[in-house]
Amino acid sequence: GGGDLNARIRIRLAPGMYNLVASTYYRDGLGHYRIDVAQGGGQIPDRAQADNRTPQVKVLLVGLTDDPALGQMIELSMTKVRGRLRGVPNLRDQDITELRGRQVTAANILRTVDRMNVRADETLLCYYLGHGAYDPGQARDDRSGGHFLAIPDGDLMRKQLSDQLRGRGARHH
Repeated sequence: GGGDLNARIRIRLAPGMYNLVASTYYRDGLGHYRIDVAQGGGQIPDRAQADNRTPQVKVLLVGLTDDPALGQMIELSMTKVRGRLRGVPNLRDQDITELRGRQVTAANILRTVDRMNVRADETLLCYYLGHGAYDPGQARDDRSGGHFLAIPDGDLMRKQLSDQLRGRGARHH
């Protein structure tokens, strides 16, 4: 319907190797998510079968779990997303950083990205669960059209976060 919200990202972890597709949507008052990891469009490989040539993935999982309207759903979704990320080959638990509740501030998100240890052959994924909106006045030179993460202590422009992720030097972000 007209109130549906959809977001989808696709990351190729290595040419011809693994693809990660994350989709979230909000429909009929319910939040839904789906994360698929596939090798060349095929089956999801078992973690034990992943070879050492597979690039590492670092994940920043951010959720507005204190939000009065969506907090409980976001908490549940973060748990499910984390569990699904365990299907990503060579993704170790210590490679997933979570920010939730009062930890979710624009400054802390950017600071956490800066502190993440990411190599040039790795993929850096930031997965945000919370409110967002557009500010057409901020759309100039912004491929996202002025999209921002609506965070209670102050909004974070998607472009600023994207630039910060890009500045870490990872192969994909």
